[in-house]
Amino acid sequence: MTKFEVLSGPMSITVCAETAYDAAIEALQWWGDCTPAVQANDHRWSLAEEVTVRRVGSLRRGTRFA
Repeated sequence: MTKFEVLSGPMSITVCAETAYDAAIEALQWWGDCTPAVQANDHRWSLAEEVTVRRVGSLRRGTRFA
């Protein structure tokens, strides 16, 4: 498995996954489970419109998902 860095708004985590898409899905699931319902309405906990996924150690721009 490959390590990917997943970024969106305040979320910045590293995930091991087969593909960038799988990393994005796993990160979003983790974010939903970890964000308390009370804070979910707070704009600081909201994710950006795009999720950017890049391979750890890579200098490439990364893959963006809407």
